[in-house]
Amino acid sequence: MLTGHKGSGKTSIVEQFHLKVNVNLMSMTGNGKTSLEALFGQYVLNGEGKLVWQDGPVTAAARNGHSVLINEFNAIPEDVQIALNDVAHEGAPITLPEAGEQFMPAQGFRIYATINPKGANDFMYRGRKDMDAALKERFFWISVDYGTRDEEKAILLKVWKEHSNTESEVIEPVVDQMLDVAEAIRLQANSTGADAIPEIISTRVLINWAVYWIQYSKRSGAVHMGLQRALTFSCRPEVAYQIHKIVEISTSVPSPYSLPGTVT
Repeated sequence: MLTGHKGSGKTSIVEQFHLKVNVNLMSMTGNGKTSLEALFGQYVLNGEGKLVWQDGPVTAAARNGHSVLINEFNAIPEDVQIALNDVAHEGAPITLPEAGEQFMPAQGFRIYATINPKGANDFMYRGRKDMDAALKERFFWISVDYGTRDEEKAILLKVWKEHSNTESEVIEPVVDQMLDVAEAIRLQANSTGADAIPEIISTRVLINWAVYWIQYSKRSGAVHMGLQRALTFSCRPEVAYQIHKIVEISTSVPSPYSLPGTVT
């Protein structure tokens, strides 16, 4: 079970690991309407109009000794999660009552899952459920954080060089400003205080911000315009105001936002 903020690379870690070890990986994403059928399978009509059994991703992976990745695991209803209790217990058979079948998973079968963290910042992740205590014990837990500053800096420098003709000595301070903003907002997002920002800048947002900033580089306020496209146009006005105020402090470029409720 990989737990971490959005865009921290949870899914990518699982995918890259399986590429390295050359093991097949099936993937699905959970939500509030995910059913037992979506996990294990159901009868469907084939091209001839006959009902035939179709394995779900968990069952298919178990039959073939593959891995299955369930993203957004704690968005799945609790009663459906609990159905994985026995399946996640090594040495347990897969039982399919609807198909009248029971079989032992092939060697190599593994279940991987990802969740967003629960805690002071629950307000960022809607529709997440608590996990059954017994099911929690079935997993090997891994906490996934964003890369180090040096790692994210290397990624952003590469993006800037690929998308612009700007010299390295000009790019580097710009990237440092972006990272300063990201770190400040992450600190605020993880705060338990009243001024906590209910949003976070992921590595993915940083990359998109860089690309959009470059696209708008000939216009004044490009730093803000890029971040709007990458993130803040989807935020509430008061949240966008907070985020762009931090950008203004870091870059000295005036924010396009005024304090909500004031007239400019």
